[in-house]
Amino acid sequence: MDFVYAYLDPGSGSIIIQAVIAGVVAVPIIFRNKISAIVRAIRGGEAPDVTDTVAEPTSTDTPAR
Repeated sequence: MDFVYAYLDPGSGSIIIQAVIAGVVAVPIIFRNKISAIVRAIRGGEAPDVTDTVAEPTSTDTPAR
């Protein structure tokens, strides 16, 4: 029987744990729009109207002071 002498020091272990936690936290942030659309579909809510949130263009004829 061959023995494997593997060692994982605390520094490496904490980096691995930090990467796993960061991945779990990042997934909802990356897919925020998809997750909110799914939640709205389950709850039966309407999608927000994005045409009301469009800003009017400003005039560039006068210089800013």
